[in-house]
Amino acid sequence: MYKYSYNKIIIGDSSGCVFVYEIEDNLLNSSKEEMDEFLLWIENRIYLNKQKLKRQIELCKEKESMMNKEEKNTNERKEQLKNKLDEEYKNSYEKYKSYLLGNKI
Repeated sequence: MYKYSYNKIIIGDSSGCVFVYEIEDNLLNSSKEEMDEFLLWIENRIYLNKQKLKRQIELCKEKESMMNKEEKNTNERKEQLKNKLDEEYKNSYEKYKSYLLGNKI
């Protein structure tokens, strides 16, 4: 849908996005071909803006996915280290318990 007011063109698309562009004065008195060319340029700009926005959303999702994966890996590594430390503590405790009771290490 195209509306003209105060030298601005307001374009709304089916997804609810609204774009406002200023029109030069000489475009208001231009030929149909020039106006069609301008409208085509605007449609291309809208398409490019949508593609850019889609890509930014994809990158955000990828980044979020990577962060979740890294967090999961970090938590797994933390759990492995905790288990290893617990095992080493248990082994050391058993050794020194035997030592304190007079048994050889």
